[in-house]
Amino acid sequence: MKNINQVLSEIRAQEPTAAEIDQAAARVRQRLFQRAQPSDAANGAIRDCAGFAAIMPASLAGSLDSARQLLLDAHIRECPNCRRAMDSLRHGASRVVVMPMPGSGSKNNRAINYPVWAAAAALVLAAGTGAWWAAYEFPALQGGPRATVEQIQGVLYRVNNGSLVPLAAGAELGENDAVRTAKNSTAILRLNDGSKVEVNQRAQIYVTRGWTGSIVHLAMGNVIVAAAKQRRGSLQVVTADCNVSVKGTVFSVDAGTRGSRVAVAEGTVWVDHGKKHDVLHRGDQTSTAADMAPAPLADQFSWSPNSDRYMALLGDLASVSRDISAIPAPDLRYQSNLLSYLPANTVAVAAIPNIGSTLSEGITIFHNKLAEKGALSDWWNSLNPVQRQHLEQTIQQITTASQYLGNEIVIYATGYKTTPVVIAEETRPGLDTYLKGQLPADIVSHMRFDNNLFVVSDQPVATAGGFTSTALYQKMAPEYQQGAGWVFAADATAIAPEMPANTGLQDVHYLIATSRSAGNQPSDNRASVIFSKDRTGVASWLATPGPMGSLSFVSPDAGLAISALLKNPKSIVDDLLNQMLVRADNSLNVSDIASAFGGEVTLALDGPLLPVPSWKVIAEVYDPSRIQSAFTRAAEQYNAQTDRVGRTGDLRLTQTDADGTTYYTLKFDKLPWEADWTYVDGYWVVAATHELVVRSIQNRQVGNTLPRSENFLSQLSRDRNPDFSAIIYHNLGQSLAPVLGLLNGMNLSPSQQKTIDTLKSGDKAGLFSFWAAPDRIDVATRGTIFGMDITSLIAMQTGGFRGMLQQGVAVPK
Repeated sequence: MKNINQVLSEIRAQEPTAAEIDQAAARVRQRLFQRAQPSDAANGAIRDCAGFAAIMPASLAGSLDSARQLLLDAHIRECPNCRRAMDSLRHGASRVVVMPMPGSGSKNNRAINYPVWAAAAALVLAAGTGAWWAAYEFPALQGGPRATVEQIQGVLYRVNNGSLVPLAAGAELGENDAVRTAKNSTAILRLNDGSKVEVNQRAQIYVTRGWTGSIVHLAMGNVIVAAAKQRRGSLQVVTADCNVSVKGTVFSVDAGTRGSRVAVAEGTVWVDHGKKHDVLHRGDQTSTAADMAPAPLADQFSWSPNSDRYMALLGDLASVSRDISAIPAPDLRYQSNLLSYLPANTVAVAAIPNIGSTLSEGITIFHNKLAEKGALSDWWNSLNPVQRQHLEQTIQQITTASQYLGNEIVIYATGYKTTPVVIAEETRPGLDTYLKGQLPADIVSHMRFDNNLFVVSDQPVATAGGFTSTALYQKMAPEYQQGAGWVFAADATAIAPEMPANTGLQDVHYLIATSRSAGNQPSDNRASVIFSKDRTGVASWLATPGPMGSLSFVSPDAGLAISALLKNPKSIVDDLLNQMLVRADNSLNVSDIASAFGGEVTLALDGPLLPVPSWKVIAEVYDPSRIQSAFTRAAEQYNAQTDRVGRTGDLRLTQTDADGTTYYTLKFDKLPWEADWTYVDGYWVVAATHELVVRSIQNRQVGNTLPRSENFLSQLSRDRNPDFSAIIYHNLGQSLAPVLGLLNGMNLSPSQQKTIDTLKSGDKAGLFSFWAAPDRIDVATRGTIFGMDITSLIAMQTGGFRGMLQQGVAVPK
């Protein structure tokens, strides 16, 4: 008996005869055309669009054979011409409606049709206004071509259905029209927003448009983009593995076999590739392949006909930047003659170095480079002449006035609601004559020139002294022993009582902030909050310095990490509950749960913000079972509520085991968010996803941790203490770029847009270190947050100094 495989093999081996094929074809024809009507076109084969057009009337009349109807339906889905022809037959020719003029026809007609005429006119006006606004605000949405070929050196092809059609200068490219340069050929395309794209040999691109702006799709090869300033949105260049977004700059993109490389000649560029988000500035470059070594910038721009301008600009600015950064900071000051003139009732003092010589050297370097008549000179001359003149005049006034003054300038106030006073030593005569010739009379009227002192104040000032015998001076004096740079000191006893209750800030006595740098070394910025007694309230939560093992669960790619040692978690929770007037539920005692924690906690943003923020929390824990019991009770209590199912569904706590580790997940049925965690070596590791928890443990095992990273180590301040009470690490520029990029295209004011651009490009890696003692908290940093150092931040947040800034004085400009 044959098995099934033998039967199938015999069937496959059989070949039909010619007669059998003819008979089968006849049966198919009979089935296809047996119900054809006389009104149909010829019952033969339909070979082209004309054949389909001939059977369209029968289709609309319902008399077309079902088989042919199937063929027609399939064809019009693929053929736009036949689809339009079918629509025209279905809806008939467009009708022209003649609206009666006012006063013509019957009274009833006038009453009915005039409002229709008015509505139509209003609709046309609104549509026209909307179209004008969209075309003005979003040039990429204007009609016409997406790009125009401005220049060709060699041969440029349009890629048309697999064939290459040569193009000439002036050719227009529509949506998705791909072009490719031949070998040894280049081309320049002008986009409809004014941007220019230089295309290197063997490169292929096409351009599309959308609400956010023009999008250049680079399939392969190298392009240089000179992006026009975007009124709204941004210009994008998209390759197979990255997205480059700009608002007006010059940059190069190279899409190769191994990956893409982006290099910037001018401006700021945001690059998204994979889970990384890079913010590049002039002279920077990045690549999507981890093993792709950086290439000389000259290689990225040398093929362009404009390479001389690009490289000259890069070289000039790089040279100026290097020379200016090499200028030593003003010498540290080891004594102050000016402080002896301050009155004893001084409550706030800012002592700053005379930076006139440093500024003068920088301007000299800049002018020397401008004199070379290079790319930097061309850029400078392209600026508004009024802007250039005002900037030059202001800098000249400052540098000249500083030559008459000593190495220190002091700003002080005798009350937190009084106008501050500026005082400096005159080291040579003639300052009064110079300033009176440069500044308006109303500003000069606030200046005094007495006893070799230059004073700016709106009130008479006594220089009898007395400040050096005060406690505030004793807090400042040690800064001069170490060498003073920028120093701010304030007696806060007058404003401390106004602080919120239970914070412990009512006991703040002194605020001290300093910034010093020696030679070309990075600035060392420090601040101290000194209390009149041991810390209480919120100010007492921070524990003394100690090891921080929770930081080892944070990777070097983190955008933000906040780690702290807390004195007593249970006491902190009790304080919070008391302040919020909340009574803990007996079945879910939050205070009791807090006692399961050891006091060390780290919060981190360790990955991208989209689509799910990569948050994680690592806490030292002594009793994991108490925490698990609390979550179990919380889920049971929530699910017992009768009105929660429609909103969120059940709250489910599940667990899985993998490689000897138990993982837990807490998630609502109807919400997309969840929390995942496990317990490792006395730490509770909880994060937004299970993968993030696993990756945190793996990074710790192999030593790929934030405390070992170069970014972290390079930002540590010099201090004798090996440990901290708390740290704040930030490197948010890359993390925020994709989120803030979503704001592109919104109707932002110039100041709002400037803030967004600053946030996207301004933040570099930085670290704040905190040390707590019984009666003080010290903080230090070598980094910045969005371009502001710690001295500026503390000065802005201090009531007295903020008042000084708000009230202001007429200082020389």
